[in-house]
Amino acid sequence: MKKLKYGLIVILIVLLILFIIFKLWVNHNLNVQQIPVLMYHNVVYDEYFDNYPDTISLSTFEKQLQYFKEHNYKTLTLEEFYCWKINKCQIKGNAVVLTFDDGFYSFHHLVEPLLEKYDMHAVNFVIGDTLEEKTIEYNPKKYSTIGIDLINNHSKHVDYQSHSYAMHYTVDGKPKVYSMKKEDIDKDITTMNELANEPFHYLSYPYNTDIDDFIFELKKKNYKLAFRGEDEKAVRNCDNFKISRIGVTENFDHFKSIFETKKYNNRYGNGLIRKVFITIERKLKTKLF
Repeated sequence: MKKLKYGLIVILIVLLILFIIFKLWVNHNLNVQQIPVLMYHNVVYDEYFDNYPDTISLSTFEKQLQYFKEHNYKTLTLEEFYCWKINKCQIKGNAVVLTFDDGFYSFHHLVEPLLEKYDMHAVNFVIGDTLEEKTIEYNPKKYSTIGIDLINNHSKHVDYQSHSYAMHYTVDGKPKVYSMKKEDIDKDITTMNELANEPFHYLSYPYNTDIDDFIFELKKKNYKLAFRGEDEKAVRNCDNFKISRIGVTENFDHFKSIFETKKYNNRYGNGLIRKVFITIERKLKTKLF
């Protein structure tokens, strides 16, 4: 009986020590440099804003850029972010990455002028098979995409990268990539890279589908980074092909919470530990640390 009692005490002590070590590790993660990568989709004139998912108004977007200017944030290019990510560059002060998905032509007609006004930078991940040959005149009542002409002749304030060529679809209710073989994924990446004058090196996953076969093919094609959702800031020790982004809404208090609280800090890095604890947190609907 005494042996059992002492055994339980030893187990409890060991568990307590492991908990303390893990807590210290989490706290260390919270205190390392973290860069928010923001995820936008469409921006519309205020009079056409109707709370449609993944859309924000033009005045709200400008208010966000003013926030960056007032708080001395540098909006990084993907090359600058990549250089920091692989620990070849130091980023001093506040930094953020602005990314847009889907290639809406509002990015050129509405977003780009504001980027020029505030001397900031953003990237748009475009879907290859939806692109126009030439960017058309803006019509706020119509959805359209930018043209290949802009990809090949963009300003210093913007960049265009891949959101896949034809993978932004569902098959039987699931993201298309789940029904694709490696050779199909390879063909999609190849076709996308042949659209523009220069091949793409960065990608945002359609529907955040960062599956192993997709990552394997991206690495084979010399991609440098790939982005998903997950609503966490980026840290250096995260997988280069599983970089989290934080979705931006019309709610300005939500926007400020990204920068003024630790709510969106990356706590677990990217490995098995992260998968285990994020799964537990989602089941419990609360954060453990």
